[in-house]
Amino acid sequence: MKGKSSFRFNILMFSAAVFILTSIAYALWLTQAFPLWSIFIFLVIFVLLFAFIVDIPIDKFKWSAKKTSLLTSSIMIIAAIVTQSTWTIVTPNWSFTVSTDKSSYMLGEDVNITAVLKNTGFITHSFKSKVSEPVLIIVFQLLGPGGTVPVSVWWNSPWEENISEFLIMPSQSLGRSFSWNQTNISNPWFWNQTYMPSTYRITAFIPNAQGEVISDSYALFSASTRINVTSS
Repeated sequence: MKGKSSFRFNILMFSAAVFILTSIAYALWLTQAFPLWSIFIFLVIFVLLFAFIVDIPIDKFKWSAKKTSLLTSSIMIIAAIVTQSTWTIVTPNWSFTVSTDKSSYMLGEDVNITAVLKNTGFITHSFKSKVSEPVLIIVFQLLGPGGTVPVSVWWNSPWEENISEFLIMPSQSLGRSFSWNQTNISNPWFWNQTYMPSTYRITAFIPNAQGEVISDSYALFSASTRINVTSS
């Protein structure tokens, strides 16, 4: 009985080690620390060490190589499933969108803008913005052939640089609304004058707390939409 108990204990330890090893290797693969095939290198190393360290009375208990392979494979699959499920639950997942109440406006008409950040994950997650009011808006006039040259004409000023943390529960959202009256506050020669018919790109972003400057180029989240402004 003592030999049988020792054998079962060894198998239990072996199973736990394979589970832990596979979980660590798969978690590292999910973080892209190393490729998936490296898991099998870890497994081979552990099996070799196990074969030298642990004495399993194979003949007495008829513990075949087939059973060992089946046990090892089963534990690896279970470990991968558990790790993947845990990773899916704890990994932040966000949806960030910006929209307007219409796609086309008359010259001088207010443009109502809504930006929404939604937590589409399974648990409460947080983020840090470089500003106390997290969502910023920039309106660009699209010039040049095909609208390839964006020129900023408006933003929701002033921006107060103050790193702030925000928590959002699962399936909950953080939303902000803005109104652009089509005035230009960017170019001094058009200051607060109703701007001109054109195609505009509206960009909403949440500046990264670790970003060098407050800019959509250093955004934690960013989204854009386009509108047309016509004179008639």
